Amino acid sequence: MPSLLLWNNVIPAVGLTSSSEDPLYTLDKLVDRVAGETFRFGAAGGGWIQADLAVATAITEIGIVNHNITATGTIRIDVGNTDPPGTLLAEPVWRERDIRVAASANHRYIRMTISDPANELPVEIGQWTAGVPETLPRARRWGMNRGTERREIVHETVDGVVWAYRRRYADARGYSWRVMRSEMETFRLLDRRLGRVRPFLWVEDSAGVDCIYARISRAHFEARELAEGIAVSGGADGAYDLDWELAEESRGSEVLA
Repeated sequence: MPSLLLWNNVIPAVGLTSSSEDPLYTLDKLVDRVAGETFRFGAAGGGWIQADLAVATAITEIGIVNHNITATGTIRIDVGNTDPPGTLLAEPVWRERDIRVAASANHRYIRMTISDPANELPVEIGQWTAGVPETLPRARRWGMNRGTERREIVHETVDGVVWAYRRRYADARGYSWRVMRSEMETFRLLDRRLGRVRPFLWVEDSAGVDCIYARISRAHFEARELAEGIAVSGGADGAYDLDWELAEESRGSEVLA
């Protein structure tokens, strides 16, 4: 199935409320596009977070990025046009690190309630995303996970400078497509919109449940004289090979000590 990406997050920086909040890990961290800086509830066990979108807003996708919810925890998403919203939209399946759910709604309020009594720590979430994603024109030809870094180094000295460095769970993934000329413009527009910095929720297979929070680190476009398996109209140069390399947003931080 085709991949999709959610880059236009409708969860606002204002209008966020919660059942509790750690004063050092505040609600604005949910939408600052930095997965390693998390919102944290004020106590263990879970709680709720709510977004006021100001007006009824269409969404088809919701994502939770960089969370510490345990496998026995539960998540409930309610929507509505009154506060608090009371219409059940989805109960996402638990996934380690990142969770996405395809769920269509058109309401003003979104509330996510998390119950995690087995978690000894307060629940943390790096990013909360919702909106209507871009669906790519066709499925990828192949994909490759280029490796996952899991490391934590504290007070490492490099060239005489002491760094407090933390980097966790940073995936690099490569994808390849062979697309028609008419489909190529979709990729070019996305490439121009996203650039090399702006992160987005990436869903490799729109029929699946896995996602990551990533940015495009490299894009390569190349015209082909022939397109294997594709009926080319308008000439033999009607197909392109496209490679995207995505870098997952770091789940930690790098700070000069």
